[in-house]
Amino acid sequence: MRRISKDHYRVIYPQYIDSRISRQEGRRVPKSTAVSHPKETELRSAAEGLGMRFEIQPGKSYPRAKGYGAFRMLVFTAEPKSKIIEKLAKRIGQDRGKIQRAE
Repeated sequence: MRRISKDHYRVIYPQYIDSRISRQEGRRVPKSTAVSHPKETELRSAAEGLGMRFEIQPGKSYPRAKGYGAFRMLVFTAEPKSKIIEKLAKRIGQDRGKIQRAE
């Protein structure tokens, strides 16, 4: 596997935006922005909708929570990680709102 410079990508775990996770356990957005149990398909859809270049890596779990969400996302950008996480969380929340309103 080719090594990628950390200056060009950010590692995003689903725990960063999960409302069921405390800040101490790894959540990085306010509970009002966070979503409950974000799925791989939702993160993929949100990143595509925001026009991000990304890669999903299955089998890579968050170091502090083994077994939870066994995937991570690499987002290829120089933008700060906090801004990327916030955008993804808001987009997933909007997408879920659309689904719930349609039913």
